[in-house]
Amino acid sequence: MRAILRICCFLLLMATCAKAAPDDLARQVLAETNVARSDPRRYAAYIGELRGRFLGNAYTLPGSMDMVMTTEGVAALDEAIAFLSRQRPLPPLSWSPGLGQAAADLVREQARSGATAAWGSGLVS
Repeated sequence: MRAILRICCFLLLMATCAKAAPDDLARQVLAETNVARSDPRRYAAYIGELRGRFLGNAYTLPGSMDMVMTTEGVAALDEAIAFLSRQRPLPPLSWSPGLGQAAADLVREQARSGATAAWGSGLVS
């Protein structure tokens, strides 16, 4: 499931070029996640079309010759496609103002301190 979230975030960041306000971007990520949840097989086909944009771990931006380096390359796409292809539709998630504020607070703190956390490990660097 983490691969799907990474793909959703990647697609949104690509589409918005990070020009959206943080709260807007968070809501766009939620909306994109809900599209994948509501019709996972259709979303699998959609992200499958992105495979042709990869050369190794680099991705060509639409309408450009610019390439973005990724860590996983098409492996993350393939993992997400496999998962979505067998996933049943799920109801949408809803926005939580409290969690949104907590996430914004964490972003501000990490931007100030430079600390980051490894998800699920409890480790902070």
